[in-house]
Amino acid sequence: TQAQLPPFMPFIHRTDAHEIVVPSVVNVVNVGGLQYIRDETGVALETGDGEMWSPAGEVWPHHFGDVTGNNFQEAVNEGISWLASKGGGDLHFPMGEYTANGKIIVRSNVHLIGKGRPIINLLSNSNCSLFESASYLDLSGSGSSGGESAFSIKNFYLNGRRTWNTAPPENEGHVIACYGRDFLIENVYARDAARIGITCEYAVGPLSGQSPYNGRYSLLTIVSSGESGLVNRVSDSHIASINSLNNGLSDNGDGHSHIWLAQSGNCRASNLQTWTWGVNDVAPDYGIRIDTPGVKISGGMAADGKVADIAVLNDNCDISNMMTGPVRQTGAHLIVAGSRNNISINMVHRAEETPPHAVVLGVTGRQAKGNKIVVTGNVVPTASMIGYDNSAGYNDVQLIGASAASVMLDGTPQSTDRITTREWDGALTGYVGATQQRAQVVGSGTVSAADAIAIGGGVAQATRSIAEGTRAIARITGTKARANNRFSFDGDSQIITMEGRVITTNDTPTAMTYGATATIPTNSTWLVEATVLGRQTVGGSDRYAAKATGVFSRAASTSVASGTPIITDINAVSGWSIDLVPQDNSFAIMVTGPAGATVRWLADIRIVEILQ
Repeated sequence: TQAQLPPFMPFIHRTDAHEIVVPSVVNVVNVGGLQYIRDETGVALETGDGEMWSPAGEVWPHHFGDVTGNNFQEAVNEGISWLASKGGGDLHFPMGEYTANGKIIVRSNVHLIGKGRPIINLLSNSNCSLFESASYLDLSGSGSSGGESAFSIKNFYLNGRRTWNTAPPENEGHVIACYGRDFLIENVYARDAARIGITCEYAVGPLSGQSPYNGRYSLLTIVSSGESGLVNRVSDSHIASINSLNNGLSDNGDGHSHIWLAQSGNCRASNLQTWTWGVNDVAPDYGIRIDTPGVKISGGMAADGKVADIAVLNDNCDISNMMTGPVRQTGAHLIVAGSRNNISINMVHRAEETPPHAVVLGVTGRQAKGNKIVVTGNVVPTASMIGYDNSAGYNDVQLIGASAASVMLDGTPQSTDRITTREWDGALTGYVGATQQRAQVVGSGTVSAADAIAIGGGVAQATRSIAEGTRAIARITGTKARANNRFSFDGDSQIITMEGRVITTNDTPTAMTYGATATIPTNSTWLVEATVLGRQTVGGSDRYAAKATGVFSRAASTSVASGTPIITDINAVSGWSIDLVPQDNSFAIMVTGPAGATVRWLADIRIVEILQ
């Protein structure tokens, strides 16, 4: 405390202290309300006797020089360098408005903390970035593992004054530009960058940083940048509560985005908001652009992209609880060009927008394959709901109350692409490839045929089939296959249910039909259980019921019965019978009714299947 320190001498201005010889018994001086402690290695203050002094207590830029002119960054950089030389620390910025005519250089382990969000303006014709990490220009684009680390920029209002800084050199003119990791940028309002509002990068590829995330962005508002708003090239970053608006004002069509996640895999983001004021066409190409795999975004709204509100141009991304729209010019609400992405969005339509497509699958040079997309809302595109620009198949699009388009799809869908539409009244239609069909996935799974359903991870390969369970493969038309486990490969052990039917008019044994060929796979065994009901409809009213059970195996050619099938009458009628026999590479249920009578036969068939 002051009572424990030797007496200190007060000065009004730094110039006063520069002219004074301070008695040796005085270890603390006060200049303009700021305290300094005697320190032979100090750089903050030099008194008239040549003695050096360092900040005592909380460190401010004001400790290191005049902050009232247009070169505020000089005092700040002195403070940053001094803290860095001590191993790091906090540099506090009191509330106020300051002007810089050069860069504030960010260094490792130094945390820049505003109090009450002080304002820092870039002076006209400075044409540089406002905050820039040491060696940023040398490292940017290099993929190096160098750069700064463990730094913070918190609680600032930063103005790049784009209108008065129109000619920055290459890769300058940003509000914040950093190369490094393990940083925090929080509660910053960044506006009017000549180029990018906030851009950070680090070595390409997954990293193991010193903190849970290599980069952290939180509570940011980025406004009126000439190019993109936020560009992140740091993997394993966490991005939360970002408002990026009215960016892309240079309108040069270079793929700029309100938010651009580029070369920064495994990012986690939430509550992202992008939009542009007014209805003019000066806007970035994308609301949110993702060029990197493994990104997860939950919650927010992406709007006003001229090419797309959201563009997912890589693999294994998870986008949920997002809203899109409106779009600018002829953009799409969503472009997906990658594989295994899982996306759910609500699309908002504005009367004056004229997007050709709600969703575009694939772009030139990059295909879309195996993506799951769920769309709600009511979009009215001018061409079609789904544009298959470059599809590699297995894309599953579900439209819930979002099928206002007169044309559902255009382009070149593959036979394994699927669209399911469900109106709010519950009506269900769909498309497999370019053909309108009925098909659906419940939970997860794959459907590659018309009128089929996959439940819980199954694969429905046959028309009108149902695959239920993670290991089921429905290969036979009109059947249901169920399996939640396997021995060696999917579909090698499962339960199959199907039906058989036929009408007889005489007493000749007749094979029931199953709607498709029930082929026993090579090197497999079936246990067949059939419950058969026969009902006479002409010439009498008898009813017959029986059950047949048999085992059939198939090696390379035809099937053979293992043992003798068991036939059990449930409701016997004289002259009526059934049999279960091998037939070619399958089995046949043979039924016999009375002569001169018409009988309708129906069988409930259950097959236990094991493949080699």
